[in-house]
Amino acid sequence: MKAELEQVHEQLLTRLDALEALVRGSTPSRDLLSSTRYQLTRASGRRRKLLEERVYPTLLARLDGAAREAVRALRDSTATTVADSAKHIHRWSVDEILDDWPGYCAASAWMRRQMRERVAQEQRVLYPLLDD
Repeated sequence: MKAELEQVHEQLLTRLDALEALVRGSTPSRDLLSSTRYQLTRASGRRRKLLEERVYPTLLARLDGAAREAVRALRDSTATTVADSAKHIHRWSVDEILDDWPGYCAASAWMRRQMRERVAQEQRVLYPLLDD
């Protein structure tokens, strides 16, 4: 399961890199923007599904004490990160992005940073527990 989580993390980080490269340039085409965002959303969804359906239940069933509480805290904080992501996606439709490219670039930087921090947190907490 650790290898699978590492793989979905890598896919997500790769998609974040692609969006980061995109926002460094001028306003992209609608198709490129839509495709890049779609691929990022799909990668994020695969990660969330793996965590919610397999990683968290498996670890919570076999851990106790501080390790269990760390996993539970990570799992419970998912609602906040999902809400932040949903607000960002709702606020920044493709039309809104194309109308305010500099504004989107700033908002996207914040969201990408949040996603990278979340992945790093998952790696710190979950990888050692999945090694057992």
